Amino acid sequence: MPPALLALFWPLYGNSSTPAKLKNIWSCIAFGVDSSWSRENTLSELRTYHRIESPTQTPEDAKSQEKSQEIWGRPARGSDHPKVKAYVGSLPSDKRGVEFTTDVEPDPNTPPGFAFWSGLQDGVIIREDIAIAVPSLLRYSSNNE
Repeated sequence: MPPALLALFWPLYGNSSTPAKLKNIWSCIAFGVDSSWSRENTLSELRTYHRIESPTQTPEDAKSQEKSQEIWGRPARGSDHPKVKAYVGSLPSDKRGVEFTTDVEPDPNTPPGFAFWSGLQDGVIIREDIAIAVPSLLRYSSNNE
């Protein structure tokens, strides 16, 4: 890449808060797209998470979330900061709930095995007292399918 182009893109590309999809686009512009590039290169940065059916994640919630393609989260007990909460990885085959993929990084300092998203970053919307993350793909599993 010519040094002038590198100087132009580096402040954005080198920034850790720049979304991964934008970095891929900038890479294609800056370095050129060759025949080995494909949509899978972008999708490879997606990570899978899940939420298990519970009193706070009911089947009705899951169906509504699947229909809207949004994951919702309210404040934890004792907090007034809404956040989406999920487990890392695929939904276990013996559990009911939702599974989703996203390239939005979880909040820093989230405990291992968990993923939290609050309104403090791109990819999360706060609407009234609900945090909303918009995943790339969301599906509901009732284990009756």
